[in-house]
Amino acid sequence: MIHTSQSIEEYTYELVLQSAINVRGGIYRQGERPLNSSKEDVVISFLDADADQIQRGNIIVSVFVPKLYGSDGVKYDDKERCKVLEYRLVQLVDFLNRRGEVRFSMQSAPRTLIEPTTKQTFVSVNYVFKLLTE
Repeated sequence: MIHTSQSIEEYTYELVLQSAINVRGGIYRQGERPLNSSKEDVVISFLDADADQIQRGNIIVSVFVPKLYGSDGVKYDDKERCKVLEYRLVQLVDFLNRRGEVRFSMQSAPRTLIEPTTKQTFVSVNYVFKLLTE
């Protein structure tokens, strides 16, 4: 059976819920994170997939990281927390691979970015998934 964007996203979401990623907020599928959230939330986003017998595609896991207030009252990126979360996303791939039929690998190293609209900092990684369809 060919998996769809919804089924892969849901599968990955369920695995991340079981993981020990230890974030200080919620875990959401794409489009479900509250717009006004200022918590450390994980968002699972399906990017693309083919429909071959060995199905391959990309799924992105992002962790939004609240900014810190400096002594001057200005908000700054929490670089130390971002660094910890980057390493946790590297470790997450091993957890995901122990749990089922889908194999995950990293397309790229985790990186810290800023969302252009909300100016929120987030750590993100693009995982490649691969599974044998029936």
